[in-house]
Amino acid sequence: MGDVSMALEDETNADPDEDAEGPTTTTDEELSSAKGCMAAFVIMTAVLGAAAGFIVKKNWAVTVAHESGEQDYQRGPQFYNIIAPVVVIIVSFFMFCSVVGAAIAINTKYTNQSPKTDIPGYEGKSVVRDRIGNPGERAFFASFALVTLAFTGFMTCLFLRKSGEVQISASMIMKMGCRGFVAGGLATLAVEFIRLPFHTT
Repeated sequence: MGDVSMALEDETNADPDEDAEGPTTTTDEELSSAKGCMAAFVIMTAVLGAAAGFIVKKNWAVTVAHESGEQDYQRGPQFYNIIAPVVVIIVSFFMFCSVVGAAIAINTKYTNQSPKTDIPGYEGKSVVRDRIGNPGERAFFASFALVTLAFTGFMTCLFLRKSGEVQISASMIMKMGCRGFVAGGLATLAVEFIRLPFHTT
């Protein structure tokens, strides 16, 4: 009876973080899983790209008239057909790496963090970061969502072009997409610059 009481007392006085379940940093298995998710991202992106190319050439193709005054505008520079997909892939790749890197950084600080009580919406409550055990999956969904968004937008433009028989080439659609990307990037930078003085450490 005395041994049982002493054991219960030791468990009561034990440090709750001493026997925390699971690892406290990103493991090799999780990093290997992230590599597998990267391979899946590359394969799925290639499949969507091939599907987009097939649809453009076979199902939703539109003949662009070769009028002398409007030919340059209607057909557009062909290099936008390369620039736009490359930009989407680069941004998605950086998103993947950023998510994995952020997860590794959070897991590194997991054991040394102290509870915060000034989190907006949780004032007066102790809030701590939780450990991230699936950085690869999170990175895959975040990065592939960008590719899917670009694919959906491009397919929507092609569908509307085919429905209305609009004589505008795919290069021009890609060009407008690049302009939207630049405008979105500048808008994001402007918002972050405005919020910069209000960031708290």
